[in-house]
Amino acid sequence: MSLFLLSQIYLAVVQNWERFFHNWYMAGMFVSIQVVVGLVQLTTASYYNDGGKTLKYIVFAPWYMLIYWMINTWTLVYESGPTVRKIWALRGAGTWKSPERSTSLQDLDQPRKRRQ
Repeated sequence: MSLFLLSQIYLAVVQNWERFFHNWYMAGMFVSIQVVVGLVQLTTASYYNDGGKTLKYIVFAPWYMLIYWMINTWTLVYESGPTVRKIWALRGAGTWKSPERSTSLQDLDQPRKRRQ
């Protein structure tokens, strides 16, 4: 995604509009293929799982798939830098740090222990 955006900026600066629009055309083709494959998957799964009852959601499925994958891509790009820096610095890389429990949850656990 970064390479795509950088190449688009470069092509706009050098005013190579043929390649600029060709790249957008190809990106549109890939997105269209993704949406069509997703719709085929949804339709097949709907008929297989519940006899087609969930096909009422087919209107929203392309938007869901498109937005989901866009958010997923941006999340990956946004979090890759800090993650790689953390791994290279070996600061807590690969270890799970359990969140602290609030005292309100500990109070709820007390009556259960008394009953036993």
